[in-house]
Amino acid sequence: MPASQKTSATMLWLKQLTTSTFSSINARVDRIAFLRRNKRALGALLICWLVTMFGGYFLLDSLGTRQAVAFLTEHSAAVENLANQSAPILLEEDFLGLNREVSEFVKKGDVLFAAILNHEKKVVAHTDAEKFNKPYQDLTDATAIDTIGDVMVQSGRSDEGVATITFAQNITYSGVKIGSAVFGVPDKLLKSISTRIRLFKILVFLISTFIAVAVVLGLNRRKNGAGARKLPASEDGSVIGPYRLKEKIAQGGMAELY
Repeated sequence: MPASQKTSATMLWLKQLTTSTFSSINARVDRIAFLRRNKRALGALLICWLVTMFGGYFLLDSLGTRQAVAFLTEHSAAVENLANQSAPILLEEDFLGLNREVSEFVKKGDVLFAAILNHEKKVVAHTDAEKFNKPYQDLTDATAIDTIGDVMVQSGRSDEGVATITFAQNITYSGVKIGSAVFGVPDKLLKSISTRIRLFKILVFLISTFIAVAVVLGLNRRKNGAGARKLPASEDGSVIGPYRLKEKIAQGGMAELY
């Protein structure tokens, strides 16, 4: 069979399959009185619900990305500032001055540690005085997150086993590396952004679903009320809408109406 005929046969089969599937679903829907009465309203409501869900999820994902970028950018600027302020002090080998710098630095936020290293990666200033003049220990299982300008961002575990994100930048003088500045923050600060976004997504789903269900129930109740008002009946049952009882054969039996 030529390729063109195969394509035509495939398209015809897909069209028949789509038509039969739609007809089958439509027939099953018509069997349920509630769905039959509110078919159009449910279709429009489903479209609105899907648009709300996809739109809300897209906006929340964008918000989470912007917050994560802002977090990394803010902390990268902080380590860059620490490196610039420490450069002349490190050049003079003023270790007391460097310790004052890192002590003041950790007061600015939720910082686990801050350190200044010399060109041999030995600690010359640290918030933990016991690590002075010892080789700097990199994070265990370190993973690069991003590089923002000259700042390297990594995640891993510290010596104490705490999940940590570090921001590090080299300290240079006349283009020559003389050391580096580094500080760490809890990894949970960055992860909390995605946690909040997931929570907001759940809230969007619950609220939109609740509103959709309330609208459907309201429409159904309104239609039922309208249907009942179309056929008013007298208290004794002799008049039902436009019909009047002519003769009652027996109590609880059939009646002839005209």
